Amino acid sequence: MKRATFLLKLCYCLNLFGLLVPLALARLGSLPLFEDATTAAAALFSGLIALVLVLAGLYRIGLVVRLPGTLDAWPAVGLADALQRVGSAGLHAGAVVGLASLVAGPWLHAADALLAAQVLAMAGGIGLIGLVLFEFGRLMSFEQRARDELSPQRLRPSPAIEGHSSLDRRKH
Repeated sequence: MKRATFLLKLCYCLNLFGLLVPLALARLGSLPLFEDATTAAAALFSGLIALVLVLAGLYRIGLVVRLPGTLDAWPAVGLADALQRVGSAGLHAGAVVGLASLVAGPWLHAADALLAAQVLAMAGGIGLIGLVLFEFGRLMSFEQRARDELSPQRLRPSPAIEGHSSLDRRKH
């Protein structure tokens, strides 16, 4: 089992939190704009969806913080390993970009602020891409492990119990 480092867990949580905050703020900001019942119902429905997503994200952050093996994965080869590595790099870069966008704002002059805000906004999606690639690579490593454990060689019954085993799938 490949253990997730503390830094990876921290970057994972920062990226996930950075995705949740704008979602929640966008939903809260559009609440008072009801014109009629249909608009209010649509806003309520989209608000409930956003609430479920925020709660699921906070639950995931809680799991990563509380349970030590939450982000661990089996050693993988090929595409799964590449996705985990690229996703991990994206998570780290996304955490750096997120922290830079929080810290850099007050220290920038007005002329520099627009350019910096545009660059940071464009780079902000790197964390989401890293999160998706990292989780997809982890999923593929678990699938590789399951395929290795359930390979046909392992399912073949012993010659001593041939015909008497539930694993013997030949028709009699």
